[in-house]
Amino acid sequence: MRPSPQSSGWWCPRVFLVFLRTRAGLRGLRVRAGAVRFFLVAMGLLVLHGPRESCAAALAFVVVCPVVTVVGIAVAGAMGALARYGLEGAVSRRWPGAFPWGTFVVNISGAFAIGIMFVLLTERVSVDPWLRSTITIGFLGAYTTFSTLSFESYRLLEDGAIGLALANTLGSLAAGLVAVYLGVAAGRAI
Repeated sequence: MRPSPQSSGWWCPRVFLVFLRTRAGLRGLRVRAGAVRFFLVAMGLLVLHGPRESCAAALAFVVVCPVVTVVGIAVAGAMGALARYGLEGAVSRRWPGAFPWGTFVVNISGAFAIGIMFVLLTERVSVDPWLRSTITIGFLGAYTTFSTLSFESYRLLEDGAIGLALANTLGSLAAGLVAVYLGVAAGRAI
């Protein structure tokens, strides 16, 4: 079944090709195709397999291949964000106070998890790149947070708790590095 003229599946490729063809001659088309290919490689949506790969092949790859990766990252990202919300809330209720224990526990557990996942998904088990991206970028990327760490440290500084702000930033960094090391060691021991 072909897409109808009202759907984007029908008009997007045609508009794109007409735009490229009418803006410049053949040289301009090659330059724009190279720019499209460069953009797709830079965004991680395309892996070049040879120096003479055509733009049409590049666009076909982008339309078909990363859909699973993008959907996997989106779904896992939602689950990671919900897991962070739940754990951070539970820890903050358990240990209330000026120090942001919830964010600290989430970031350190995420650092440990990415250490284990790195070893398991690269050294121990052969998995498809979309699954590796789904777990590390999607779930763990949404689970851990640098922005919240920075914001909470700023708020502690703003409140005059310089010691707690330093403990939060330096302690999170040091504990995160130790957690990644322990995660890698645990992954290699499995």
